[in-house]
Amino acid sequence: MRRLVPLVAASLICSAACSPADVRREAGHRAATPAPARVPPSPTAAAESAVVTFLEHSREGHAGSRATADSLLGCAMTDGLYRPAEMLADFRLLESHVEGDTVVVLVDVVTVAAEDADPKAADHFRATQRVAEDSVELRMLRGAPADRWVVCEAPPYGLWGTDATTTWDPPGTSRRSARALADSVYRARRPGGRVS
Repeated sequence: MRRLVPLVAASLICSAACSPADVRREAGHRAATPAPARVPPSPTAAAESAVVTFLEHSREGHAGSRATADSLLGCAMTDGLYRPAEMLADFRLLESHVEGDTVVVLVDVVTVAAEDADPKAADHFRATQRVAEDSVELRMLRGAPADRWVVCEAPPYGLWGTDATTTWDPPGTSRRSARALADSVYRARRPGGRVS
């Protein structure tokens, strides 16, 4: 009888003072932490993510499909009309802000070639190999489906012409040399990174 009284008293004291989590810890169990509530990304974060996907797949030397970049085009960007274009080597997001229903993303870009239509020959182009860095705006708008951001305004990246249909300047340069330059710029700006 004497042994039973201290045990009952200890149980009553613990039940009054110990929480269920304390009891589980004492028994060697860990209390499960509640899962954090899932927060949808902010409009600017979602638009920035779409910009990164678009530019990464527009970058010369990217192993992924160009179709991924093209699938993110919206508004007048999908009209199929030729526009002077540049060969993108690398990019870096600077900032973004909301303007009405549009997210404007400011990006630092490095390009290694510029192409334009050859005014003297249909379906031919003139391209210049050079390195240029600039800050550009990409204007993003929600497209169909509603939770998908598409590029509505951006400089066109990716050259249309082949070496057979393009006159390169300076002499001796080509799409291949511009591509090698793009790879070099990419590696220099992303130390330790591989060209994908």
